[in-house]
Amino acid sequence: MPILISTSSTCRGRRTIASPLAITIRSSAAWAKSWALCCTDCGRSTSGLSPALFHVKLPAEVKAKFPNLYPSDNLYTHEWDTHGTCSGLTPEGYLALSKKLKDSVVVPAPYKAPEQPVRVTTAKFKQEFVSANPAMTADSLAVYCSGSGRFLQELYVCFSQAGQPISCSREIRDKGAKSCGNPDFLVRNVR
Repeated sequence: MPILISTSSTCRGRRTIASPLAITIRSSAAWAKSWALCCTDCGRSTSGLSPALFHVKLPAEVKAKFPNLYPSDNLYTHEWDTHGTCSGLTPEGYLALSKKLKDSVVVPAPYKAPEQPVRVTTAKFKQEFVSANPAMTADSLAVYCSGSGRFLQELYVCFSQAGQPISCSREIRDKGAKSCGNPDFLVRNVR
């Protein structure tokens, strides 16, 4: 399950979170592929999944049990509809796992709320995350940039179904590397 550590500028241009590195959980088809599972609209097998889950709406009372998991109410619904229904978990189980993974990632101090922008190489950025999260490896992380590779956009942290850090897929890592084509990038400061 890749989780996304997102910068404040990546939520469709709206500043919805207070820190340049806020953790947003986003499971993806890549997680589902790793389990050989995907929703029917992906055109892949859904063996082992309860078809009833594909039509379950995310109840408001379940969202209320997990405040601040996502930066907006719409994102809760989007993540459940798009990814949670493919997970094989109930809505509460999906959000509980998302919270567990979110809470397990330590953002290194230099990136929590920098007063000044921080310029860093991809290798150093990953190394600092690995140092702060010893169960991870550099391949557990995929850095994505914006602005022609000048700015950190987001960081994917990949986990197994059991919630252990694993290597992100080659596709995820390559796509991130391509987006950050410069030798270094800027982590924007809190405004």
